[in-house]
Amino acid sequence: MGHLKLKCWSLAIPFQSKFTHNQKARSVSSTFWVQVEWAGHTGFGEGCPRPYVTGETLAQCQGFFERHEGSVSREIHDLPSLQDYRIAHAEDVSLNPSAWCAIELALLDAFARASEISVETLLGLPALNWTFQYSGVLGVDSPNTFAQKLQAHVALEVPDYKLKWSEDASANCDRLAHIQSSVPGALIRIDANNLWGSVDDSIRALLPIANAIWAVEEPLAQPALTDALKIANETGLRVILDEAVLNENDLIPYLDFPEAFIFNLRVSKCGGVLSGLEMARSCRKSGLPVVVGAQVGETSILTRAALPIAQFLGAACRAQEGAYGLHLLQRDVVSHSMQFGRGGRLLPPPIFHGFGWGLDCNLNGLDEPRAC
Repeated sequence: MGHLKLKCWSLAIPFQSKFTHNQKARSVSSTFWVQVEWAGHTGFGEGCPRPYVTGETLAQCQGFFERHEGSVSREIHDLPSLQDYRIAHAEDVSLNPSAWCAIELALLDAFARASEISVETLLGLPALNWTFQYSGVLGVDSPNTFAQKLQAHVALEVPDYKLKWSEDASANCDRLAHIQSSVPGALIRIDANNLWGSVDDSIRALLPIANAIWAVEEPLAQPALTDALKIANETGLRVILDEAVLNENDLIPYLDFPEAFIFNLRVSKCGGVLSGLEMARSCRKSGLPVVVGAQVGETSILTRAALPIAQFLGAACRAQEGAYGLHLLQRDVVSHSMQFGRGGRLLPPPIFHGFGWGLDCNLNGLDEPRAC
Protein backbone atom coordinates (compact mmCIF):
# COMPACT_ATOMS: atom_id res chain seq x y z
CA MET A 1 0.00 0.00 0.00
CA GLY A 2 3.02 2.30 0.19
CA HIS A 3 3.92 4.82 2.84
CA LEU A 4 1.63 7.11 4.73
CA LYS A 5 1.49 10.72 3.65
CA LEU A 6 1.06 13.28 6.42
CA LYS A 7 0.63 17.02 6.63
CA CYS A 8 -0.28 19.39 9.43
CA TRP A 9 -1.96 22.75 9.97
CA SER A 10 -2.86 25.10 12.74
CA LEU A 11 -6.45 26.28 12.76
CA ALA A 12 -7.90 29.36 14.44
CA ILE A 13 -11.71 29.40 14.48
CA PRO A 14 -13.44 32.40 16.09
CA PHE A 15 -15.80 31.78 19.00
CA GLN A 16 -19.38 32.95 19.17
CA SER A 17 -18.33 34.74 22.38
CA LYS A 18 -15.28 34.96 24.60
CA PHE A 19 -14.67 32.24 27.18
CA THR A 20 -12.75 33.18 30.34
CA HIS A 21 -11.35 31.28 33.31
CA ASN A 22 -8.68 31.90 35.91
CA GLN A 23 -5.81 31.01 33.57
CA LYS A 24 -6.91 32.33 30.19
CA ALA A 25 -9.43 34.36 28.20
CA ARG A 26 -10.00 32.91 24.76
CA SER A 27 -11.97 34.21 21.76
CA VAL A 28 -10.65 31.85 19.12
CA SER A 29 -9.76 28.18 18.95
CA SER A 30 -6.13 27.18 18.74
CA THR A 31 -5.88 23.67 17.35
CA PHE A 32 -3.25 21.52 15.71
CA TRP A 33 -4.53 19.49 12.81
CA VAL A 34 -3.06 16.47 11.03
CA GLN A 35 -4.19 14.84 7.80
CA VAL A 36 -3.10 11.32 6.83
CA GLU A 37 -3.41 9.73 3.39
CA TRP A 38 -3.40 5.93 3.40
CA ALA A 39 -4.54 3.43 0.78
CA GLY A 40 -6.68 6.04 -0.95
CA HIS A 41 -8.36 7.17 2.26
CA THR A 42 -7.97 10.35 4.29
CA GLY A 43 -7.93 10.55 8.07
CA PHE A 44 -8.04 13.64 10.25
CA GLY A 45 -6.82 14.28 13.78
CA GLU A 46 -6.79 17.20 16.20
CA GLY A 47 -4.84 18.27 19.25
CA CYS A 48 -5.29 21.35 21.44
CA PRO A 49 -1.93 22.47 22.85
CA ARG A 50 -2.31 24.57 25.98
CA PRO A 51 0.87 25.93 27.63
CA TYR A 52 -0.89 26.15 31.02
CA VAL A 53 -1.92 22.48 30.83
CA THR A 54 0.76 20.43 29.06
CA GLY A 55 3.37 23.13 28.39
CA GLU A 56 2.86 22.80 24.62
CA THR A 57 2.51 25.50 21.98
CA LEU A 58 1.51 25.23 18.34
CA ALA A 59 5.15 25.79 17.41
CA GLN A 60 6.19 22.86 19.59
CA CYS A 61 3.54 20.68 17.96
CA GLN A 62 4.99 21.60 14.58
CA GLY A 63 8.46 20.69 15.79
CA PHE A 64 7.24 17.31 17.02
CA PHE A 65 5.54 16.67 13.69
CA GLU A 66 8.70 17.54 11.76
CA ARG A 67 10.81 15.23 13.94
CA HIS A 68 8.46 12.29 13.48
CA GLU A 69 6.87 12.71 10.05
CA GLY A 70 9.45 10.59 8.24
CA SER A 71 9.60 7.74 10.75
CA VAL A 72 5.81 7.64 11.18
CA SER A 73 5.45 7.37 7.41
CA ARG A 74 7.98 4.55 7.16
CA GLU A 75 7.22 2.55 10.29
CA ILE A 76 3.45 2.74 10.86
CA HIS A 77 1.09 0.82 8.59
CA ASP A 78 -1.55 -0.66 10.92
CA LEU A 79 -2.76 -0.61 14.52
CA PRO A 80 -0.04 -2.91 15.95
CA SER A 81 2.76 -0.85 14.39
CA LEU A 82 1.06 2.32 15.68
CA GLN A 83 1.09 0.83 19.18
CA ASP A 84 4.73 -0.18 18.81
CA TYR A 85 5.73 3.28 17.63
CA ARG A 86 3.94 4.97 20.53
CA ILE A 87 5.78 2.76 23.02
CA ALA A 88 9.17 3.17 21.31
CA HIS A 89 8.86 6.96 21.41
CA ALA A 90 7.10 7.16 24.77
CA GLU A 91 9.32 9.89 26.23
CA ASP A 92 8.86 12.33 23.34
CA VAL A 93 5.15 11.49 23.10
CA SER A 94 4.67 12.19 26.83
CA LEU A 95 6.24 15.63 26.40
CA ASN A 96 4.10 16.40 23.36
CA PRO A 97 0.72 14.78 24.03
CA SER A 98 -1.41 17.16 21.95
CA ALA A 99 0.84 16.83 18.91
CA TRP A 100 0.85 13.05 19.15
CA CYS A 101 -2.90 13.04 19.74
CA ALA A 102 -3.50 14.75 16.40
CA ILE A 103 -1.25 12.25 14.59
CA GLU A 104 -2.78 9.24 16.33
CA LEU A 105 -6.39 10.27 15.70
CA ALA A 106 -5.65 10.83 12.01
CA LEU A 107 -3.97 7.43 11.72
CA LEU A 108 -6.85 5.62 13.44
CA ASP A 109 -9.32 7.42 11.20
CA ALA A 110 -7.43 6.49 8.01
CA PHE A 111 -6.84 2.84 8.99
CA ALA A 112 -10.48 2.31 9.94
CA ARG A 113 -11.77 4.03 6.79
CA ALA A 114 -9.49 1.86 4.64
CA SER A 115 -11.03 -1.24 6.23
CA GLU A 116 -14.57 0.23 6.07
CA ILE A 117 -15.04 -0.10 9.81
CA SER A 118 -15.41 2.30 12.72
CA VAL A 119 -12.53 3.22 15.01
CA GLU A 120 -14.38 1.32 17.75
CA THR A 121 -14.32 -1.86 15.66
CA LEU A 122 -10.65 -1.28 14.83
CA LEU A 123 -9.90 -1.09 18.57
CA GLY A 124 -12.05 -4.10 19.46
CA LEU A 125 -14.66 -1.98 21.27
CA PRO A 126 -18.47 -2.15 21.03
CA ALA A 127 -20.32 0.13 18.66
CA LEU A 128 -21.41 3.44 20.16
CA ASN A 129 -24.73 3.33 21.98
CA TRP A 130 -25.28 7.13 21.74
CA THR A 131 -26.32 7.61 25.37
CA PHE A 132 -23.96 10.53 26.02
CA GLN A 133 -24.98 13.45 28.22
CA TYR A 134 -22.92 16.61 28.69
CA SER A 135 -22.46 19.21 31.40
CA GLY A 136 -22.82 22.89 30.81
CA VAL A 137 -19.51 24.69 31.35
CA LEU A 138 -19.84 28.34 32.33
CA GLY A 139 -16.95 30.78 32.46
CA VAL A 140 -16.13 34.00 34.28
CA ASP A 141 -18.35 36.69 32.73
CA SER A 142 -20.07 39.93 33.57
CA PRO A 143 -23.49 39.47 35.20
CA ASN A 144 -25.39 40.24 32.00
CA THR A 145 -23.25 37.99 29.80
CA PHE A 146 -23.39 35.19 32.36
CA ALA A 147 -27.17 35.45 32.55
CA GLN A 148 -27.45 35.20 28.76
CA LYS A 149 -25.19 32.15 28.56
CA LEU A 150 -26.94 30.43 31.45
CA GLN A 151 -30.34 31.07 29.89
CA ALA A 152 -29.18 29.37 26.68
CA HIS A 153 -28.35 26.27 28.74
CA VAL A 154 -31.60 26.48 30.70
CA ALA A 155 -33.53 26.59 27.41
CA LEU A 156 -31.87 23.28 26.52
CA GLU A 157 -32.70 21.83 29.95
CA VAL A 158 -29.06 21.08 30.75
CA PRO A 159 -29.17 19.48 34.23
CA ASP A 160 -25.60 19.77 35.54
CA TYR A 161 -22.86 22.39 35.39
CA LYS A 162 -19.20 23.13 35.81
CA LEU A 163 -18.66 26.70 36.95
CA LYS A 164 -15.32 28.43 36.52
CA TRP A 165 -14.15 30.15 39.71
CA SER A 166 -12.24 33.43 39.94
CA GLU A 167 -10.51 35.59 42.54
CA ASP A 168 -13.70 37.63 42.99
CA ALA A 169 -15.47 35.72 45.77
CA SER A 170 -18.63 37.84 45.65
CA ALA A 171 -19.04 37.46 41.88
CA ASN A 172 -18.42 33.72 42.20
CA CYS A 173 -21.21 33.35 44.74
CA ASP A 174 -23.56 35.41 42.59
CA ARG A 175 -22.97 33.14 39.60
CA LEU A 176 -23.42 30.04 41.74
CA ALA A 177 -26.69 31.37 43.17
CA HIS A 178 -27.88 32.24 39.68
CA ILE A 179 -27.46 28.64 38.56
CA GLN A 180 -29.21 27.36 41.68
CA SER A 181 -32.21 29.61 41.19
CA SER A 182 -32.44 28.98 37.44
CA VAL A 183 -31.97 25.21 37.58
CA PRO A 184 -33.38 23.88 40.87
CA GLY A 185 -31.61 20.69 41.86
CA ALA A 186 -28.76 21.19 39.41
CA LEU A 187 -25.57 19.25 40.08
CA ILE A 188 -22.79 21.83 40.27
CA ARG A 189 -19.03 21.50 40.45
CA ILE A 190 -16.50 24.31 40.28
CA ASP A 191 -13.17 24.59 38.50
CA ALA A 192 -10.63 26.78 40.27
CA ASN A 193 -7.97 26.41 37.57
CA ASN A 194 -5.14 26.42 40.15
CA LEU A 195 -6.50 29.51 41.90
CA TRP A 196 -5.31 29.21 45.50
CA GLY A 197 -1.75 29.41 46.75
CA SER A 198 -2.17 27.26 49.85
CA VAL A 199 -4.26 24.46 51.27
CA ASP A 200 -5.60 26.72 54.02
CA ASP A 201 -6.66 29.38 51.52
CA SER A 202 -8.54 26.82 49.46
CA ILE A 203 -10.29 25.29 52.46
CA ARG A 204 -11.37 28.72 53.75
CA ALA A 205 -12.81 29.56 50.33
CA LEU A 206 -14.54 26.22 49.84
CA LEU A 207 -16.17 25.56 53.20
CA PRO A 208 -18.88 28.26 52.82
CA ILE A 209 -20.05 26.73 49.52
CA ALA A 210 -19.39 23.05 50.24
CA ASN A 211 -23.10 22.26 50.59
CA ALA A 212 -23.89 23.81 47.20
CA ILE A 213 -21.37 21.88 45.09
CA TRP A 214 -20.16 18.29 44.90
CA ALA A 215 -16.58 18.71 43.65
CA VAL A 216 -13.79 21.21 43.04
CA GLU A 217 -11.35 20.93 40.17
CA GLU A 218 -7.67 21.83 40.57
CA PRO A 219 -7.86 24.12 43.60
CA LEU A 220 -4.11 24.61 44.09
CA ALA A 221 -1.52 26.57 42.13
CA GLN A 222 0.98 23.77 42.88
CA PRO A 223 -0.98 20.50 42.91
CA ALA A 224 0.23 17.76 45.25
CA LEU A 225 -1.47 14.56 46.34
CA THR A 226 -1.20 15.11 50.10
CA ASP A 227 -2.50 18.68 49.81
CA ALA A 228 -5.40 17.66 47.58
CA LEU A 229 -6.25 14.84 49.96
CA LYS A 230 -6.38 17.26 52.89
CA ILE A 231 -8.74 19.55 50.94
CA ALA A 232 -11.02 16.60 50.16
CA ASN A 233 -11.03 15.45 53.78
CA GLU A 234 -11.57 18.90 55.29
CA THR A 235 -14.31 20.05 52.91
CA GLY A 236 -16.06 16.77 52.09
CA LEU A 237 -15.69 17.59 48.38
CA ARG A 238 -14.21 15.43 45.68
CA VAL A 239 -11.09 16.96 44.14
CA ILE A 240 -11.01 16.67 40.36
CA LEU A 241 -7.53 16.16 38.92
CA ASP A 242 -6.78 17.91 35.65
CA GLU A 243 -3.39 19.62 35.25
CA ALA A 244 -2.06 17.40 38.06
CA VAL A 245 -2.44 14.24 35.95
CA LEU A 246 -1.30 14.16 32.34
CA ASN A 247 -0.29 10.53 31.94
CA GLU A 248 -0.39 7.07 33.51
CA ASN A 249 2.62 7.74 35.73
CA ASP A 250 0.96 10.86 37.14
CA LEU A 251 -2.26 8.91 37.71
CA ILE A 252 -0.89 5.93 39.62
CA PRO A 253 -0.50 7.55 43.08
CA TYR A 254 -4.10 8.82 43.04
CA LEU A 255 -5.62 5.42 42.24
CA ASP A 256 -5.44 4.43 45.92
CA PHE A 257 -7.89 7.20 46.89
CA PRO A 258 -11.05 6.71 44.81
CA GLU A 259 -13.21 8.18 47.58
CA ALA A 260 -11.36 11.52 47.43
CA PHE A 261 -10.45 12.11 43.79
CA ILE A 262 -11.91 12.19 40.30
CA PHE A 263 -9.75 12.21 37.18
CA ASN A 264 -10.48 14.65 34.34
CA LEU A 265 -9.50 12.65 31.25
CA ARG A 266 -9.09 14.86 28.20
CA VAL A 267 -8.05 13.10 24.99
CA SER A 268 -5.68 15.82 23.82
CA LYS A 269 -4.10 16.34 27.25
CA CYS A 270 -3.56 12.60 27.69
CA GLY A 271 -1.96 12.01 24.29
CA GLY A 272 -4.73 10.38 22.30
CA VAL A 273 -7.34 7.66 22.48
CA LEU A 274 -4.98 4.74 23.08
CA SER A 275 -3.37 6.24 26.18
CA GLY A 276 -6.79 7.58 27.23
CA LEU A 277 -8.22 4.07 27.13
CA GLU A 278 -5.27 2.73 29.15
CA MET A 279 -5.86 5.37 31.83
CA ALA A 280 -9.60 4.68 31.77
CA ARG A 281 -8.90 0.98 32.39
CA SER A 282 -6.73 1.85 35.38
CA CYS A 283 -9.44 4.11 36.79
CA ARG A 284 -12.20 1.58 36.28
CA LYS A 285 -10.12 -1.19 37.90
CA SER A 286 -9.32 0.92 40.97
CA GLY A 287 -12.78 2.49 41.25
CA LEU A 288 -11.52 6.03 40.63
CA PRO A 289 -14.33 8.04 38.98
CA VAL A 290 -13.67 9.98 35.79
CA VAL A 291 -14.90 13.13 34.12
CA VAL A 292 -14.34 12.84 30.37
CA GLY A 293 -13.32 16.41 29.71
CA ALA A 294 -12.57 18.66 26.76
CA GLN A 295 -10.37 21.56 25.76
CA VAL A 296 -12.19 24.84 25.20
CA GLY A 297 -12.44 25.36 21.47
CA GLU A 298 -11.96 21.80 20.31
CA THR A 299 -13.87 20.78 17.19
CA SER A 300 -16.10 17.80 16.51
CA ILE A 301 -13.06 15.60 15.84
CA LEU A 302 -11.97 15.59 19.49
CA THR A 303 -15.60 15.42 20.63
CA ARG A 304 -15.99 12.24 18.57
CA ALA A 305 -12.67 10.77 19.73
CA ALA A 306 -13.70 10.96 23.39
CA LEU A 307 -16.87 8.89 22.91
CA PRO A 308 -15.35 5.38 23.01
CA ILE A 309 -13.57 6.29 26.26
CA ALA A 310 -16.76 7.60 27.87
CA GLN A 311 -18.67 4.50 26.80
CA PHE A 312 -15.90 2.18 28.00
CA LEU A 313 -16.01 3.80 31.45
CA GLY A 314 -19.73 3.24 31.85
CA ALA A 315 -20.87 4.09 35.37
CA ALA A 316 -17.32 5.23 36.26
CA CYS A 317 -17.87 8.25 34.00
CA ARG A 318 -19.34 10.82 36.39
CA ALA A 319 -19.72 13.57 33.77
CA GLN A 320 -18.84 14.53 30.22
CA GLU A 321 -17.67 17.91 28.98
CA GLY A 322 -17.41 19.30 25.48
CA ALA A 323 -19.68 18.76 22.47
CA TYR A 324 -20.19 22.52 22.28
CA GLY A 325 -19.85 22.59 18.50
CA LEU A 326 -21.61 25.65 17.10
CA HIS A 327 -22.79 26.67 20.55
CA LEU A 328 -19.23 28.00 20.87
CA LEU A 329 -17.52 27.92 17.47
CA GLN A 330 -18.54 30.16 14.58
CA ARG A 331 -17.65 27.26 12.26
CA ASP A 332 -16.83 23.62 12.77
CA VAL A 333 -14.56 21.49 10.62
CA VAL A 334 -17.26 18.95 9.78
CA SER A 335 -20.38 19.25 7.68
CA HIS A 336 -22.65 18.61 10.68
CA SER A 337 -21.26 19.71 14.03
CA MET A 338 -21.38 17.30 16.95
CA GLN A 339 -23.04 19.30 19.73
CA PHE A 340 -25.31 18.55 22.63
CA GLY A 341 -28.99 19.33 22.46
CA ARG A 342 -31.91 19.08 24.86
CA GLY A 343 -30.98 17.68 28.23
CA GLY A 344 -27.31 17.93 27.30
CA ARG A 345 -27.69 14.80 25.17
CA LEU A 346 -25.63 14.12 22.09
CA LEU A 347 -27.20 12.59 19.00
CA PRO A 348 -25.28 11.15 16.04
CA PRO A 349 -24.82 13.62 13.17
CA PRO A 350 -27.38 13.15 10.38
CA ILE A 351 -24.75 11.98 7.90
CA PHE A 352 -22.85 9.72 10.32
CA HIS A 353 -21.61 6.83 8.15
CA GLY A 354 -19.69 4.76 10.68
CA PHE A 355 -16.27 4.42 8.96
CA GLY A 356 -13.29 5.80 10.87
CA TRP A 357 -14.56 8.60 13.09
CA GLY A 358 -17.63 8.68 10.86
CA LEU A 359 -17.38 12.41 10.15
CA ASP A 360 -17.03 14.28 6.86
CA CYS A 361 -14.57 17.12 7.25
CA ASN A 362 -15.39 20.33 5.46
CA LEU A 363 -12.88 23.19 5.64
CA ASN A 364 -14.76 25.34 3.12
CA GLY A 365 -15.52 28.76 4.52
CA LEU A 366 -12.75 28.64 7.11
CA ASP A 367 -9.81 30.98 6.93
CA GLU A 368 -6.93 29.43 5.03
CA PRO A 369 -5.28 26.92 7.38
CA ARG A 370 -1.73 27.83 8.28
CA ALA A 371 0.50 25.05 6.99
CA CYS A 372 3.19 23.72 9.27
